[in-house]
Amino acid sequence: MTFLFGSVLITVELPQLFAMKFGFNAQQLGLQFLGIIIGSVIGEQLGGILSDHWMNRRARKIGSRPAPEYRLWLSYCGFLLTLLGVVVFLVRTQQAPDNQWNISPVIGIAIAGAGNQIVTTVLITYAVDCYHEESASIGVFITFVRQIWGFIGPFWYE
Repeated sequence: MTFLFGSVLITVELPQLFAMKFGFNAQQLGLQFLGIIIGSVIGEQLGGILSDHWMNRRARKIGSRPAPEYRLWLSYCGFLLTLLGVVVFLVRTQQAPDNQWNISPVIGIAIAGAGNQIVTTVLITYAVDCYHEESASIGVFITFVRQIWGFIGPFWYE
């Protein structure tokens, strides 16, 4: 669901909202997607590094390998960032005067993209930690479920 709201909602609604509100052409609309690209890259990098650091720190503290569930604490940061980013995107788009674009909705998009990737990285890593022997199938299954929700979501938004 985080993927649905943090990525699909934004990529579906951005062209509709920005074309109507700011009168953007196709090129101007396309440039707005840089926010989600940059945010996703940052979130992917942070999610992996923070997750490994979090688990290594815990391992040093307790002197053994921590339970995989300890990793889930980091997903809360991603959930909060995604929620914050979507709210910033929608509220700042609504508050912007017509035909006067500013970057604040795109900052919200980047925050949501970062949060979405942090959640994805942490939860997939958690699933792989729990089921090492099924690691190849885990990524396929999670992607399958995300794509199903990503397909259904835009029908629900409208």
